[in-house]
Amino acid sequence: MNNSTELLLERVVHALMWAFVVMGTVVRPFASNLSLDFGNLGIADQGSLKGLVLFINVLLGFSAVCLVLQKILLERFQLLRSGIDAPLLLLLAWATLSLLWSSHLYSSFTTLLSWLSIVLFFYVILHLSASGHASTLLHLLLATAFAVACMGLIDVFYLFPKLQNAFEKGKLPLPNNPQFLEDFKSRLYAKEAMGPFVTSNILGGFLLIFLWVNAGLIWQTLTLPPKKKKILRLATLTLLELCLLLCLYLTKSKGAWLAFLLGGALFALLIGRKTLFTSPKKIALTSLLVAAAALGILTIAALAFGLDSLQYSLETRLDYWKATLKMIRDHWLNGVGIYNFHVFYPAYKLPQATEVIRTAHNDYLQLFAELGIIGLLLYLWLLLKLFTQNLPPLSKKTTPNPSPTSASWKITLALTLVGALGFGMLYSFGKGIVADRGILLLLLPLWSIAFLFLQLTLPNETDPLPLQIGILTALGSFLLHSLGSFVLYSTGIFFVVFALIAILCGQNQPHLPAKKRFLLNFPLTTSRQITVVSAISLLVGLCVFVLHRSVRVDELVDNAMRLKNQALGSPNLTKQQRQQLLQAAQNQIALACKLFPLDENIPWRAAKISQLLFSAEYSPKNLQKVVEFYQLALSWAPRNYLIAFELGEFLEQFPQIDPQLQQAQQAYQQAVLAAPFHPKYHLALAKIYLKRSTLSSDTLLQAKEEVEQALYYNTIVPERFQISNTLIQDTLQQIHKKLLPPKPRKNKPKPLR
Repeated sequence: MNNSTELLLERVVHALMWAFVVMGTVVRPFASNLSLDFGNLGIADQGSLKGLVLFINVLLGFSAVCLVLQKILLERFQLLRSGIDAPLLLLLAWATLSLLWSSHLYSSFTTLLSWLSIVLFFYVILHLSASGHASTLLHLLLATAFAVACMGLIDVFYLFPKLQNAFEKGKLPLPNNPQFLEDFKSRLYAKEAMGPFVTSNILGGFLLIFLWVNAGLIWQTLTLPPKKKKILRLATLTLLELCLLLCLYLTKSKGAWLAFLLGGALFALLIGRKTLFTSPKKIALTSLLVAAAALGILTIAALAFGLDSLQYSLETRLDYWKATLKMIRDHWLNGVGIYNFHVFYPAYKLPQATEVIRTAHNDYLQLFAELGIIGLLLYLWLLLKLFTQNLPPLSKKTTPNPSPTSASWKITLALTLVGALGFGMLYSFGKGIVADRGILLLLLPLWSIAFLFLQLTLPNETDPLPLQIGILTALGSFLLHSLGSFVLYSTGIFFVVFALIAILCGQNQPHLPAKKRFLLNFPLTTSRQITVVSAISLLVGLCVFVLHRSVRVDELVDNAMRLKNQALGSPNLTKQQRQQLLQAAQNQIALACKLFPLDENIPWRAAKISQLLFSAEYSPKNLQKVVEFYQLALSWAPRNYLIAFELGEFLEQFPQIDPQLQQAQQAYQQAVLAAPFHPKYHLALAKIYLKRSTLSSDTLLQAKEEVEQALYYNTIVPERFQISNTLIQDTLQQIHKKLLPPKPRKNKPKPLR
C-alpha cells in the first residue's frame, strides 16, 4: 500500500472517529433515564428508548474502534496515560466482577455496558484533547448544554401551560392509573424545568457543571488581547451563561443551587491559590474564611429556600440513607452488585418512608451499597488522583497548549452537519425521546448556532489555566451535588463528567516527558495488525448482532402490546377476532422471551397477555403458560415483589394449577421477603396459611403472625401503602375461631324411667 493510500485511509478513519464523537456528544444527554414523558403522557415507547440507549453505547464504542484502526494504520499502538488509569480500570473491573453475585443481571449488564462505552469514549476524548482539539470538544458539549437548557425553558414557558390547560378541560387521554395521575399532576403544576432528564434535580446537576466550565471560558476570553473576535466570543459566552443560569433557577433544585453556590467558593479558592496558600498562617486563615463562607451560604440557602422545605428534603433523605446504611451493614464487603440497589432497597426501606426509590440520593452511599468497600475506595482513589494531578501549580508558569491553527469554516460546517444527523437520529426513535418532535426540530438550529458562534471565534493560542480551574470547579460542584442526589447514576451526566475529565487530563499531556506519556506503546507488526483487525471485526460483528437482536426484540414487544391494545380497545370486534388478536400478541411476545429472556419485563408482559387470552377462550394450556411466564420473569428478577405477588394472586385464583397452594405460598413469601413494609403482602400470605391450616397445625400460628405484621405496618406506612383495616380484622377473627378450642358440650341428664 503506497503512502497516498495510507494517508487517505487514515483521514477517512479520523473523520469517522470525529463523526461518532459529534453524534455521541449531541445525542447522549438527550437519552437519559426518562420515566415520565409529558409530551407522550407517560405512555413512552420504552422499546424505542431501550434501542436508542443501546445504539448510543455502540456508537461511543465505535469511536474507540476508529481510534484503534488509526493506530493500526500508523503501525504503532499508543494509548495515552490519563493519570487516573489505575483506579478507573480497576473500578470497571470490580464492577464487572460484581455480575457474579448480581441478583438482577439485566440491570447490572445494561449499566455495565454504559460504563464500558463511556470509559472507551473517555480515551478517545483524551487523545483528541491531547492533539489540540480540546476547544472544539468543549464547544460541542457547551452547544448541547445550551440545547438542553432551551428544552427546559420550553418546558416551563410553553409545554407545561399547554398541558395544564388541556388537563383542566379534560382533553388529555390519561391512563386510569392513580399513581401515574398523582405523579403527572404534581410535576405538571410544579412547573419545574426537567428537559430530557428524569427529574429537575438531575437537570440542575447537568447545568451547574457547564455553568462553571463556561465561567472558565469567560475568564479565559478576558485574558486575551483586544480583538473583534474577543467581543463576539465574550457576548456568546455571556448569553450562554445567562441561559444556563435561568434554566438552573427554573429547575427549583435546592441541591443544585447549593452546589452551585459552594462551587463559587471553590472557584475563588482556585483563583487565589498563589496568595492564599503560601504560608501556614495564610492556610489557616483561608480555612477559617472558607468555613465561614460555607456557613454563610448554608444560612442564606436556608432563608431563601425556607426552613420547612429544607427540613422536609433532609428528613426524606435521612429515611433513604438509614435504609441504605442497613443495606451496607449486610453487604459491606462486595456490595449487592452494580445497579442492584433498587431491587434490594424495598427489603430495607423504613416503613414511614414516602416512596420506594431506585437510587439512594447519595452517590457515595449507593456506590458503597452496590460495590462494597472495595468499590468505594477505588472511586475515592480515582477522585484523589484526579485532583492532585490536575490542580494548578503554585509556582510554575503555565504554557499555552497546542491548538488548531484556525477554526476552518469547512470543518466547522462538517461537524455541524454531523450534529444535525445526530438530531435526526433522535427524531427517528419516536416521540418518547423528547416532549414533542416539533421541539426537537427547534433545538437543532439553536444547537447549530451556539456551536458555530463558539467555534468560529476560537482563539489560536490560549492560557489553559482559566479553563483548567473552570473544569475543576465544575467537577467539585458535581461531587458536592452527589452528596444529596443521584447525579453519578444518571448516564447523561456520567458521560459529560468523564468527557470533561478526559479534556482536563489531555491538556496536561503535551507537557509530560515522553516516557510518562503512554500507558501502552508498542510497534504493530503485520501479524499483530492482523490479530487486532480480526479481534475488532469479531467485536463489531458481536455489537451489530446484539443491536439487531435488541431492535428485533423491541419490535416484537411493541407489536404484541399494539395487538393487545387493539383487542381490548375495539368494541366492535367479535369474540373470535379478539381471541385471534390476543393469540397473535402472545406469539409475538413469546418469541421475544426466547430471543432475550434477561429482561424480566418481557415475560411479565407475556404473562399478562396470556391471562387475557385465557379470559377470552378459557383454554387450560393458557393457564400453564401464565405460570411459566411468571416463573421465567422471577428467575431473572427474584426480588421483584410485584411479579411475585401477581403470581401468588393468580395461583390462588385458579387452584386447579396448585391444589395445595404451595406455589402460591412460596410466591407470597418471596413478595414479603422482598418488600416487608407492604401490609397487603402480609395479609395475602396470612390468608394462604389460613386456607392451608388443615395440612399443618403450625400454619394457623404463622397466619396470626402475618396478620399482626399487616396490622403493624398498616398503621405506620404512608397512606398510599395502606389497605382496608376491616379486611385485616376479618382475617384475624377467622384465625381466632380456628385457634380457640371448641366449647365442651354439657351432658343432658338422662330421663328417669
